[in-house]
Amino acid sequence: MIDRNAMKALRRDIDAAMKAVGEKHNLDIVTGSGKFSALNASFQLKIATLSTTAEGKVVPVSQGRQALMMYYPAFVDKTVTLYNGKQGKVVEYHSRKPKFPFIVEVGNGKLFKVPESLVASQLGKA
Repeated sequence: MIDRNAMKALRRDIDAAMKAVGEKHNLDIVTGSGKFSALNASFQLKIATLSTTAEGKVVPVSQGRQALMMYYPAFVDKTVTLYNGKQGKVVEYHSRKPKFPFIVEVGNGKLFKVPESLVASQLGKA
């Protein structure tokens, strides 16, 4: 019988196994959302290539990061100052989010959604 606790344990085991496979092929592989009934279950499998930042940090290339690299290559990992005074790096762009299309990551790994006007005013038009 499959239940919520079995799914959580299974997800941990699958992620551990996929991490080894991902390292072998230089990919980031994780389980996505899943669904289950008493007799069967399914998970999504999310696969992303890895990219190295200017600081040498290896990060998965998400759809948002890919869009940033494609449409705003001059903004990739550039530092901007947020309205609260914190500084962070531009890490993603989402074209379908017109109010806050850019994602900025501050030093502690926290992500902030910001408008294009904030990024463009500090980095110029791309």
